[in-house]
Order: sequence, then C-alpha cells, then structure tokens
Amino acid sequence: MRFVRWGTQLVLLIAVISGCGRNTTRSKFESVAAELPQVEAEAKRLGVPLSAADIFLKPAPSAADNAVVPLSKALAAFERAVPKGNAWRERLEAAVDSPSASTRERGDEILKALAPALALATEAAAKPAVRFDRDWTDTAPWALEFPELAQVKDLSRAISVRALIRASRGDTAGAVRDFRTGLALGRIIGSDPYFLAVLVQIATEAILTRGMTAALTARPKDTQFHRALLQLAAQASARSPNLYAVSRFEVMYGLAAAKDPDQVISALTESQGEGPISRADLLPSGVPRELVAKAYRARVLQVWNMAYAEESGHKDSLRFLEALRDAITRHSQKNDPTTALNRLAFPEIEDFNNALRQREALAGSFRGLVSALRFRTQKGRPPKTLDEAGFTETDPFDGKPYRLRVDGGTVHVYSVGRNRVDDQGRRREDTVSTFPQQVGAER
Repeated sequence: MRFVRWGTQLVLLIAVISGCGRNTTRSKFESVAAELPQVEAEAKRLGVPLSAADIFLKPAPSAADNAVVPLSKALAAFERAVPKGNAWRERLEAAVDSPSASTRERGDEILKALAPALALATEAAAKPAVRFDRDWTDTAPWALEFPELAQVKDLSRAISVRALIRASRGDTAGAVRDFRTGLALGRIIGSDPYFLAVLVQIATEAILTRGMTAALTARPKDTQFHRALLQLAAQASARSPNLYAVSRFEVMYGLAAAKDPDQVISALTESQGEGPISRADLLPSGVPRELVAKAYRARVLQVWNMAYAEESGHKDSLRFLEALRDAITRHSQKNDPTTALNRLAFPEIEDFNNALRQREALAGSFRGLVSALRFRTQKGRPPKTLDEAGFTETDPFDGKPYRLRVDGGTVHVYSVGRNRVDDQGRRREDTVSTFPQQVGAER
C-alpha cells in the first residue's frame, strides 16, 4: 500500500509576483533561510526530531516485548487461510445472524482455517508495543509502504466475529478474550510513529466496539457479560491515541520534502495523477535549490516547533491538533512563496479532529446503550431518557447529552456525529449504537 499524503487534498496557490518579482521572491527565501539556525536550535530544545535516527520517542522494545514477530506471522497466516474478498466474513456473519446447521458448519470451517492466525494474534496482543523493521533512514518517506495497516483491520474483523459466535454459543469468557485481543491489536498498531497508524487504531477499535454492540444482542439479559464488555470499552477509551508521540514520521516527511520537493511532486503525481501542484510552484525560477531547501526546512520546523511547544498537547491529542492547526495556518500564508511546501506537506487536521471525536462518540454511545439495557432489565421497560438510566455523559461533537430513541423493542443511543445535526439516529451522519443489532448491519 503506497503511502498517500493528506496534503494532496489541499489547494496550492502561490501569488503571482510581477515586475521585480523574481528578486523579491529570492529575498524572501534568503530572509527565511537565515532564520534556520535559530529555528533548528529551538527544535532541538523542544525535542522535535531532526533526522530519521530520532523518529522514535521511546527506545526499541525488547524482543520479548515486541509484537512484530507474532503479528507478522498472524497476518501471513491470515492471508493464507482466507480467499480474497469478503466471502469468509459473510460466512462468519451468517453463522451469527442466520444460525442454522448449514451456516454454523460453514462458519466453523472458516474458524478452523483461521485458528492458527487468531492464536498468533492473541500472542501479539499480549505484547506492550510493536516496532516494525522498516528502513526509516535510507528510504524516502513517500516511498515507504505499510501493508500491515489494512491487514490488521481484516484480522480484527475476524477476531470480532469469532467473539460473537462464541457469545451466541454461551462461551462469554472466550468472547471477552477475543474482544480484548482485537482492542489490544488496535492499540499496539497505533503506537507506530505516524498519523495513519492512529487512524487504523481508531478504525480497529470501531470494528470491535460494533462487535461488542452486536454481542449485547447475542446475550440480551446476561448482565455479567455486559459488565465485562463495558469494562473492556472503558479500558480502550482510557488509552487514547497520542498524536504528539506518533507525529515524528510526519516531521521527517516534511523535512525530507524540504530537501527534495520535486521528488515529492513525482511521487504524488505517480499515485494521484496530475494536480494543481507543479515543480514551478515549489521551485521558483531564479532561486538556488540550496536556498529553497533551507527556507523550506525552516518553515516546516516553525510549524512543528509551535505545535511541540504546547505542552498540554503532549498528553491531549485534541489540544495537540489545535496547536498544530494554528501553526500550519500561521506558517502557510498563500501570499508567501516560502510557505508553498507547508501547504503540501501537512495532514488535513480536521480529518484527525473528527476521527478522534468519532472514536469518543462511538464509545460513549455504547456505554449509553448498556445503561439503557440495564435499566430495561431492572424495570421491565426502556428508559424515557438516558438521564433516567443514570447515563449523563455528553456528546463530544456538540457538548449536549447523548440522544435516545426507542422504536418498539429497538433502542438507539447516538451522537449527532460529524455534521453536528440530530438526524434521529437514522442516518450514517449520526454515530449510533443499536439494540438489537446484527453483526453484518454496519458493513
């Protein structure tokens, strides 16, 4: 999987300089390049990585603590065990959603084929971290590939559906172990030092949370099982992704792009096709390449210095994103040719902001649903409000209480989602947890 930059979504417009524009442009690059020594000194003080050797915030885990060997084996075994496409997934889901002798038999065949991969995944999930063997120092960042990201999501889907099958057959302890394994895989994959890994962690956690929501349907009155799932969800929520810790690859990408911007254009054109960004935009005529590289390096570091200086963002990813967004805005002015690269080399902050809030919203709607079901078990009727069920958490998208909608025997707890509009939990814009729910309903 070729690494695709978020910056290709940005529109890059460099102001047209007239008259003595060439000299004015060069003087701007000279002025910014002169700031580089001071900017680099500040970066060192703040702990901003200045070379690929600094890409990891923590030392490499010991061989005993590194999940890379069992995880790599699990992914390879998974690829061997299942055919291409979703046939394996459909058979497993049918064993839960449409149980019969034939669907159960076909599901068990898939589980038997997947057993070695899932055993290795369980072994990997018990490790505290993962460190893949990548050539960070000699390979251009835009040439690195991360095939395990998509593979981990598929593996997590298999783990989640096996947990559902176990729950439907009364093996709640085995189901809890599987859900724990899947959530742990998301956590360790999210420790890799680049933003895309965090998105995969969030997607993996969503797969498992949707699976746990469907598990409530498989065991509707098993309050002990519900408590175990609620505890798993709480533990996963408490381990929030740390974008400050995994931002180091993004720094390296920007610095490598500053050194060789035309190679970035070549890589993006190859993967994305022609776009509004040209070499002439990034390499203005009449400005020496060495001068351009120094100015761009200074501009990239100015952004990261400003973001790293926000100490509250070291633990709070939303605060870190806020600081990074402010820094990008400040050092990416369209009328300044020395900021052209910054308008290409940085991720789309709002995408990550929404993804983090979506993660929180899904976890919250799940907790609210468990509260509503607990109330219904105790009182013999669903609650009229979530407050009546003792659930008072607020929606991360609008700060208001989560919403509750009851349609006969169906209970929906939902967040308004990214569009911040209450769609009554009926549209995908809302983030909804529903009882009863089929495992295949969220495909």
